[in-house]
Amino acid sequence: MVFFTANHLYPFACQYTYQEFPQHFIWHRLNKNWCPQLNGFAIGQLYFVAPTAEEHFYLHMLLMTVKGPMLWQDLRTFDNVVHPLFYAACLVWGLLQNDDEWQQCLTEVAGICTGDALHCLFALVMRHCEPVQPQTLWNKF
Repeated sequence: MVFFTANHLYPFACQYTYQEFPQHFIWHRLNKNWCPQLNGFAIGQLYFVAPTAEEHFYLHMLLMTVKGPMLWQDLRTFDNVVHPLFYAACLVWGLLQNDDEWQQCLTEVAGICTGDALHCLFALVMRHCEPVQPQTLWNKF
C-alpha cells in the first residue's frame, strides 16, 4: 500500500515498476514510507511466487509490468477497462499468450533452487499450468 502512496506523492515514481522501485527510493523503517534516493544505488528483492498461487502469481506478474499504479484497481486496468481478476488483466496485457511466464518463472527459480525443488516445480508447471510449447520448456530447462 505504501508503494501506491509513494506513486501519489512523487509523480516521477510512476515511471517505475514495483521491482524497479527500490533502485530509486529508500524505505524508512521508522516512518514506514518510501523517500527518493538522492545518491547511490540499491537492489531490491521481489519474492518468488509459484504459478500454483494463481491470483497471487498474476498479481506478481502485473507488479513487474505495470508502471506507477496508485491503486490495486490500476493493476487490473488495461485500456481504461477494469478487469475483475489479476488473471484477466494478465491476459489482456498479453502476459499469458505464450510460455514466457513459465520460462521467467523457471529461470528465476533456477537461480535460487537446485535439484529436487527445481524438478518438482518443472513437473508442476508441466502438469497443471498447461504450457503452450512444453517441448521447448523441456529442452531449455
